Amino acid sequence: MKRAAIAAVGVVLCLASPIASQPPQFRSGIELVEVDVSVLDKNRRPVRGLTEFDFMVLEDGRPQEIVSAVEINVPEPLETPATWMREVAPDVQANLASSDRLIVLVLDDAQVRMQPAMNQAVKEIGRRIIDRLGPADLASVVFTRDNKAAQPFTADRSRLLKAVAGFRAGFGGNSGGGDPSADYFFKSSLLTLKYVAESMAEADQRRKAVIYVSPGVPGAETKFKLELDAILREAQRTNVNIYSIDPSGLGGLDNEDRTFAGIPADSFQTPQTAANDFLHILASNTGGLAIVNRNEFATGVTQIFRENGSYYLIGYRSSGDPTPGRYRRLEVRVYRPGLTVRARTGYYGRRSEPTDGSGVSPTLRKAMASVVPARDVAMQVTAAPFAVPGKRDSTMAIVVAVREPALPPGEKRIKTHVAVLVGAYGPDGKRFGSQRLNAAIHLRAESGATVQYEVLSEMRLRPGRYQLRFAAESSLHGKSGSVYCDVDVPDFSKDDVAVSGLVLSAVPSVAAAPLDAFAKLIPVVPTSRRNFWAIDQVVAFLRLYQNAKTTAPVKVTLEIRNADDRAVFENSELIEGAQFTQTRSADYRVQLPIASLAPGPYLLTVEANAGRTTLRRDVRFMVH
Repeated sequence: MKRAAIAAVGVVLCLASPIASQPPQFRSGIELVEVDVSVLDKNRRPVRGLTEFDFMVLEDGRPQEIVSAVEINVPEPLETPATWMREVAPDVQANLASSDRLIVLVLDDAQVRMQPAMNQAVKEIGRRIIDRLGPADLASVVFTRDNKAAQPFTADRSRLLKAVAGFRAGFGGNSGGGDPSADYFFKSSLLTLKYVAESMAEADQRRKAVIYVSPGVPGAETKFKLELDAILREAQRTNVNIYSIDPSGLGGLDNEDRTFAGIPADSFQTPQTAANDFLHILASNTGGLAIVNRNEFATGVTQIFRENGSYYLIGYRSSGDPTPGRYRRLEVRVYRPGLTVRARTGYYGRRSEPTDGSGVSPTLRKAMASVVPARDVAMQVTAAPFAVPGKRDSTMAIVVAVREPALPPGEKRIKTHVAVLVGAYGPDGKRFGSQRLNAAIHLRAESGATVQYEVLSEMRLRPGRYQLRFAAESSLHGKSGSVYCDVDVPDFSKDDVAVSGLVLSAVPSVAAAPLDAFAKLIPVVPTSRRNFWAIDQVVAFLRLYQNAKTTAPVKVTLEIRNADDRAVFENSELIEGAQFTQTRSADYRVQLPIASLAPGPYLLTVEANAGRTTLRRDVRFMVH
């Protein structure tokens, strides 16, 4: 349960458990504490323009010294003329892309009954939440019973929507009154919340929220008090706001539902009232909001994002008892009357973490293990699958770009060594492959504040869904970073016609090693660059495969669309069946008209048509 829940948020590192980051420590036992604070007026609208002098922070009833109060306002989702700008995810993932918030959508498939209306409500809520995500938000979808369809943190809305569509109601409490097996489903829901909050300890300097879609757990304050206390402890320790939404609608469970759920009629007030109390407790103790007793959910989702998207990050110096693990009661006030403050009601002092004996560089290991990418070194990655002749496996052509500060003063040329850890993980966190690469890069002094180079590698994987994790540590500045990407590895042998991943190659190129990494795989050297200038010579490349006894002609169409969703370039080519080699594959390569394109964002689409089969690959890029 713990492994699956945490893996759904961010893949579990199999070397060892993640090390929680430590807050800045001050002498004489004083530590810096951060707390997210939402301030609302009487109409529940966010109040802006406050400063540190408008707030009072009380820890265990004693005023604390406020160091800073930073106002943060997350922009609304972008309205763009071209739908592809919102719906098509970049094929290159970067770790320096600003992530305003981390949002974990927890869908309680252990508690939701197998009723069409409730199932539909859960999916509607999930879709509305994803639609409200800001342009720089990262989100994850987690289930409380079966995490096979879960989705780790991503900005790719199509992957998030696919995970929500995979929601299936469970059998929570399907045992009649008093059967102990009913408790399993209650605890499954409770423990998932705890593990999700726990896993977000590493993600400092970000707004963190859990949106829990569930009918709730009756009796959590009594029968499951230990589990409830553990959830609140972890959420308060990791500064996570929990927002709860009850999908059962106005009136909640009927009498049949109560009997089905194994809830004695006289155990609590009414079962759904008690369950709603649980949802309120989660929200009120973590700075969130509970949406209950509603048949319409759009207003509630809007309010959650309104409150969560406009807030203050307050830092104060704690003068309380420094004993690790001790609970500290917290209260945040504003001096202006008539305003409502929403913030966590306490936290636990951090405990020291055990050291790791894996032998991996501590900074490299921490970069690999974090729930979100480490950003001390700027990185980006792209990975494209290609078929292995005669096998179901695919070879991933991987390009990891590293960007570092410029060379030391006076240096015209320098050799740097970079160590890269690569891991492939399934949806449940199981590791399916790993590599440790060491590359030597020769860098020359360039104008500008940074230097960039690319590390090229291959990884063979079976068909399936994976999250690829990359961590790099450079000898140039002694820092490390990480970047993650989700990939779907196809079974190229399954269908009559198949298409590889789409890669771009550019000249002039950045420094890369080893240059012969893909010599036996493809005839081009792919790049992770997606920003081009008029002087760049850019080639798009993919490979087509046929598995039928007789090869057929395949029509390949390449199209480039601009930000107004207007086609600005098209190319069509018919690849005859005779052009497929003895490995039953044929290459498609086209030079893109970069010099003739106006500055701006573009979508490159390649479609392969053979009979009734149409296969498509998309790549976003920018022209300067």
